[in-house]
Amino acid sequence: MTKRKRKAGRLATAAEYAKHRGISRQAVNDAEKRGIVARVRGGSRMIDVAASDRAWDELAMPRSNSPNGPIGSLLERAAATSPTASLNAERARKMRADADLAELRLAQKRGEVIAIDEVAREQFGVLRTLRNRLRAIPAREAALLFEISDVHGLRHRLAALIDEALLMADGDVETA
Repeated sequence: MTKRKRKAGRLATAAEYAKHRGISRQAVNDAEKRGIVARVRGGSRMIDVAASDRAWDELAMPRSNSPNGPIGSLLERAAATSPTASLNAERARKMRADADLAELRLAQKRGEVIAIDEVAREQFGVLRTLRNRLRAIPAREAALLFEISDVHGLRHRLAALIDEALLMADGDVETA
């Protein structure tokens, strides 16, 4: 008796509709989430076969540029046309963004990532210190440098002073 009513009223369960369309029950559930499959109003879990078939056929025209083939095309078009699907897509996007943000905050707490402005401040400080040490060489070492008479000796002493300043800056980076 129930089956007769279903056929006369064109109502079906998800399993029956899946068999009718020649698809899986999961595909029916996915299509329902995207607003393609129409459930009967009033709390019933029954599917309006005629309305669902019209929506499915209308949206199922395959596009050649769809990477997921006809079913992917169907779902893409459904998402673009169904307000419920658009809302669900936006909710999913927000959930992904919230999850990404929570993952980033956890990575920050673990010390796996740091903020760019912290790196920039630290880099600025190190480079400023290095600049100051390099620029201080002539004033600090002028008398000693004038005592060196040969060019080779002067180059050697300047290289040693620059290396010393660089090593001190490298020590500042490691201790920071």
